[in-house]
Amino acid sequence: MEREKEAFIEWLYTQYAVKLERASLNWVQHRPEYRDMVDDSIQKTFLKACEEYDRLKDAPYIEAWLFKTCRHRLLTEINTYRRRQKRHVALDGGAAVSDERLMTAIDALPEQIGNRETLERILDALSEREKGLVRERFVNGASFEEMAQKEKTTVGAIRSALARLRKKARRLAGNERG
Repeated sequence: MEREKEAFIEWLYTQYAVKLERASLNWVQHRPEYRDMVDDSIQKTFLKACEEYDRLKDAPYIEAWLFKTCRHRLLTEINTYRRRQKRHVALDGGAAVSDERLMTAIDALPEQIGNRETLERILDALSEREKGLVRERFVNGASFEEMAQKEKTTVGAIRSALARLRKKARRLAGNERG
């Protein structure tokens, strides 16, 4: 029985390890910071297959089970990583910029939206992410490239987000005037 189990797991590994790796890398869009998590999730998937040998040895759905299990484990790893990153960012003081400084930054927007009362209403309407973008760009003076790297996205996505933010601010300012 033990020999059968070893042979089965070895067969599983040779048949599916490369496929799981390719799929996992695609799931994380080949981001290098997730490489270790991909490897860990694949390893944990095969360990789980060892534990589930009796159930899996004759199962017709083994490939689907492997991919589903691997994806679930990978998402768990990524979510844990992201939670730790958020906690780390909050602890190093980046999020501690006061709303007063943020208001000053919004005042400096090229559109010069309007009076302070209007700006306060706009600030209240912004999501935490939007406040973070304003803080990074206009308070901390971050470049688009730095912001993209920090947000783990593209420069174009950051530019689009800031453009949407400006449009939202103008729309809110227009509603206040009218």
